[in-house]
Amino acid sequence: MKLLPKIPFRHRRFPVAQPPSVFERTPIRAPGQGWIPECVCGRGCIPPVSEGAAGWLRALRWTAFALVMLTAPALLLTRLLPERLRPAPVQWYAWLAVSSIGVRVKVRRAQDLPTIAAPAGAGEVWAPQHTSWLDAILLHAITRSTYVARGDLMRVPVVRTLARTLRMIPIDRTKLRELPGLVAEAGRRVAAGERVVVFPEATTWCGKHHGRFHPAFFDAAASTGGRVRPIRIWYGEDADEPDVTPCFVLEDNGLDSIKRIIGHRGLRANIWIGPSLAGTDRRELAELTERLVFGRSAEYAEQDVQAA
Repeated sequence: MKLLPKIPFRHRRFPVAQPPSVFERTPIRAPGQGWIPECVCGRGCIPPVSEGAAGWLRALRWTAFALVMLTAPALLLTRLLPERLRPAPVQWYAWLAVSSIGVRVKVRRAQDLPTIAAPAGAGEVWAPQHTSWLDAILLHAITRSTYVARGDLMRVPVVRTLARTLRMIPIDRTKLRELPGLVAEAGRRVAAGERVVVFPEATTWCGKHHGRFHPAFFDAAASTGGRVRPIRIWYGEDADEPDVTPCFVLEDNGLDSIKRIIGHRGLRANIWIGPSLAGTDRRELAELTERLVFGRSAEYAEQDVQAA
């Protein structure tokens, strides 16, 4: 009897169970490129706007936003301040930026977090999902932290100087060999009692869909005895049906997202700060944090303790 040739495993098809709101972004790997997550969310994720802000309100917001941007270089003067005083002007500026474009902010936090002004005791890794450039501005407004930020932003001289002043950790995903050193630096800060914010999805999604949490920077807590806090940021009234207006997707540049936010009748940003998690396995921490961020929508409203 003639045997049929064996079909290579990669050609076989198996049904794969996938949560309806989760899409895996396939990493793009090419010689010399390292690891870059592929964006699958585009403008097709954004529904047409039925009714936006009045013309006079848009003009007012554009004017206020322009004034805030023009004063941005003044933040460079924070280099003259003692290091412990530098975050305060940045928080104040972040609140101005958020308010200028008409965004209202509501913060919900877990019972074990009496204050979000500064970490107390053990350091923490804050791990939010990522929808928009606005996410980082919001977190700057409510807490004093250091951030893992995109390395390509450092090409702009003013941004580079400000990033160094704020002790940001720049990551270049085209240079994977640098990753262990960056994780170690984040770990040193966590061990020193600092709070480090990292976006573990590694790129932005539309808000209705999301990616998985990559475990690398969770090692900053796992290897130092620090804690991890799951952070959920969503826009609109319903966590299960978020407003995708602020999202930063494939075809967008920064201005497109700003236009949509300024043209919105009144956008509300919600920030849920979850309970601290401890563990020694970075993968387990990443998986647990992801489940808490995307799987507890019904409980977010029960922890409504602070609004702004």
